[in-house]
Amino acid sequence: MSSWPSTQPIVVWAAPRAWSDQLFLWWTLDALAREHVDLSRVYRAAPVTYHPLAATGGAPRPELARALAQAQPIAPELVDASRELWRSFVSPSPLPFDELRRADPSSIPDLASIAEPHGWWFPRLIDGRLRPSEMDELLLYAFDDEWRGPSALLRGARTDDITDRLINVYGDWIIVARLMEWVGRGVLEYQRRDGAGWGQHAFRITDVGCRLRDECMQSVADAPAIYTGGCRTHDPARPFVRVVESGGWRLAL
Repeated sequence: MSSWPSTQPIVVWAAPRAWSDQLFLWWTLDALAREHVDLSRVYRAAPVTYHPLAATGGAPRPELARALAQAQPIAPELVDASRELWRSFVSPSPLPFDELRRADPSSIPDLASIAEPHGWWFPRLIDGRLRPSEMDELLLYAFDDEWRGPSALLRGARTDDITDRLINVYGDWIIVARLMEWVGRGVLEYQRRDGAGWGQHAFRITDVGCRLRDECMQSVADAPAIYTGGCRTHDPARPFVRVVESGGWRLAL
């Protein structure tokens, strides 16, 4: 920031309902405050993207121009709320952030809905049974005992969920990486093929995978660890789970 003239405004781009953009907004405001930047110079541009969960990169050029022209100053209460959210998000425990999410502060309308993806990678406790996370379940249900490439995720009854919730929010890079982690657990088998991109890979589910997917997990450690903010999920030493209840969910240890 030292090279940016102190008289010039700073514009932070964040699509209003995109999880990744909101995280970027919170991180940026926390960083600017820690660097003692005059926050009266900071404006927020909120473009409307092609899909409610898509980030700013999914906005057409005319929408970017409109959002820039209508950029709004950052209110002090938004700065305070953003800093608290960011610091709780990067904590090793996800519980403080989950409490803030469920409190739905007035400074960030619809936070509970915007932050819904925070719980998508945690194993779920449903009616006393431990189930894979929502995202892992989406991935595993795309495969059976036939060899299939990752493109199988884009066909079938759950295609919209894969596109809307996984690819729009996290991108497609995570898909093969996560499937390969499941291969390491004996849940999927892997076959390398001639081809490019996704065409290089093929998977099929094992008997172990079918039992885990269709019945239940014996332990959170049955699934590969993945970081959600500062929390390492599927850690048997700190077995955080998503408790599914009537009317919503919460995280618990």
